[in-house]
Amino acid sequence: MELPAELTRIPTGSLDVLRYMGTAGIVSGDSDRLAAGTGMSSRAIGRAIRGLVTKGFLNMDAQYVYFLTDKGTQAVQDVLAYDSAHPHEANTGDYSQVIMQYLVAVLPRPIGGHETSTLQVGMNSNLDTEHELQIVLRISAVGGSISPAEITLEVRPGQVMSPAEAYLTPTGLRNMVRIRIEALQMVGMTDVHQAGGMYFDVPVAPQRGALN
Repeated sequence: MELPAELTRIPTGSLDVLRYMGTAGIVSGDSDRLAAGTGMSSRAIGRAIRGLVTKGFLNMDAQYVYFLTDKGTQAVQDVLAYDSAHPHEANTGDYSQVIMQYLVAVLPRPIGGHETSTLQVGMNSNLDTEHELQIVLRISAVGGSISPAEITLEVRPGQVMSPAEAYLTPTGLRNMVRIRIEALQMVGMTDVHQAGGMYFDVPVAPQRGALN
């Protein structure tokens, strides 16, 4: 099968948003969620979303959340069907080598104000791969500081992958810290591929809570 003509005329980034929403099984999301899910920068996700809104695939509500229209829902189905029929062309151009996996982040909930807490980040299960991989995680925080801002997950065939650690300290100016994690896969010595990401909010309290 081929993509409908209108879908061939929208930016590749817009197609990636539709692809992500279909793969994740979601019908709505704000720009942060869509950026984290697709691995795009804030500038790139803005262009991709504008392309979808302009063509009537997405609408925005009063809370700045974008949701699929009927046209957008059909477009998602068309994109996924096309990817299934052309796996070698989907997304990265080597879709048959893509392994879907979830990042897992563990922190005390709530975190203590002005206290440094350990953030552990890993995968929800071992990756089924025959090759060694490096997943670079770039971590940022609004309402706090993160150290280090970049950590690496080492994936080795047949071995249990250990989580990586970073340290989060709230600034004390907010009662909530927003953490964003961008995942990048190192391919060879020089190539870097976007591998998704996530963001989440953690409340800040006078005393640290239990792990969650």
